[in-house]
Amino acid sequence: MAKQTTDRPNDKSDLRFKLFHELMSHKVHEVLLVSTPYDAWIMEEDCRLSEAINNEYKGLHLSNPPRLNWVSSINAALAALKGRDYDLLIIMQRTADIHTAAIVQKIRKKSPDLPIIFLDHLAESEGGNNISKASSLALYDHKFIWNGDSNLLLAMIKSVEDSQNVAHDTQFAGVRVIIFVESSSRYLSAMLPIFYRELVIQTRAVMEEGLNEEHRLLMMRARPKILVAETYEAAMALYRKYRPYVLGIISDVCFPRRRRYDENAGVDLLKTIKKERFDIPLLLMSSDIHDASKAERIPAAFVDKNSPTLLSDVKSFFLNHLGFGDFVFRTPAGEEIARASNVKMLEYNMQSIPDESFVYHCNNNDFSRWLFARSELELASRMRPVKDDEFSNLESFRRFLVSVIHQRRMERQKGVIVDFDPRTFDEDTEFFKIGAGSLGGKAR
Repeated sequence: MAKQTTDRPNDKSDLRFKLFHELMSHKVHEVLLVSTPYDAWIMEEDCRLSEAINNEYKGLHLSNPPRLNWVSSINAALAALKGRDYDLLIIMQRTADIHTAAIVQKIRKKSPDLPIIFLDHLAESEGGNNISKASSLALYDHKFIWNGDSNLLLAMIKSVEDSQNVAHDTQFAGVRVIIFVESSSRYLSAMLPIFYRELVIQTRAVMEEGLNEEHRLLMMRARPKILVAETYEAAMALYRKYRPYVLGIISDVCFPRRRRYDENAGVDLLKTIKKERFDIPLLLMSSDIHDASKAERIPAAFVDKNSPTLLSDVKSFFLNHLGFGDFVFRTPAGEEIARASNVKMLEYNMQSIPDESFVYHCNNNDFSRWLFARSELELASRMRPVKDDEFSNLESFRRFLVSVIHQRRMERQKGVIVDFDPRTFDEDTEFFKIGAGSLGGKAR
């Protein structure tokens, strides 16, 4: 009888959120950190790493923060892995010696699916490497530079989770993917925490107010995933594999192609993708401001890595290109005619905008991209394949899209009790709650 309750075809609210329960099934719960006692002490005393991770998860409304386990040598790590399962192995540079490579190979053989990250203290240009770039790429999943910021560890953990869940979540629910191409450990360590923090903040910011806290946390599982590539070949392989799900691509200008550093690898990568998928937002990043002209020729947005406005520039790309900001209705010439901050306003404005604006946004897949950014996966998937030539006239196509959005809004409110807020009041919501007490009393 219990199964009947959750699988009833008319219980659309259960089916609506059951989708999110199936996402992000692989989580990093146990992290094994190989470091010297001094590094471990510095991390805990100066950075208060465990406390910072827990606070960061709570602050971003993320659940199940991972637990850090320390050992002082790579041999101790090998012994620890024999006694229990870990989800991530991090090896700090000062514990690496001539035996490290052989032991890592043993670990790879014993646990081929275990992500292994090398954490250095100095960037390449500062001469701090104990291992070459080639061996680093061969032995480890990624290499990062430790800068004392706990946000880096959080980004490393989320990156591992994304890579482990992306195959299932894209196929199962159409979750979107952002590809980040960067070969420099220094910039990878600096930029990835910025991307993840902005992604989580913006994803939470666009969650509809009509949902309660439980449903918001579930929908966070459907946030876009960030996949990291360090070479031209790896980036193209990710793009080919997840092409239908790519939300955007962020690329450096210079990185390895055919085992050599190519000064135009990023430009060529984005040009190739632009020819195949005109609707994918592209961002070219460089430490050389003169590369902005290369971005214009792609065309793509451009961000200077050394700019004092880097954070706001990245935020602007997320808001204006990846769909996390308001939906801006424009004419084909780019003139703004209306804005929508939520799905209800999108439905309302879609009914009255001029035909040329409606066709412009349909042809560029703007509606579906904006909805995917809001974790409205089912609605966005239904809108994306539809073209106006499938209908007798443009108005019938417009009415169809409006009806799809309206029906989805009604379904998502079924069985949901929300806190009343006069600023976000939606008359289509069935149940509102004022105050924090229990429902009912004698009435219940």
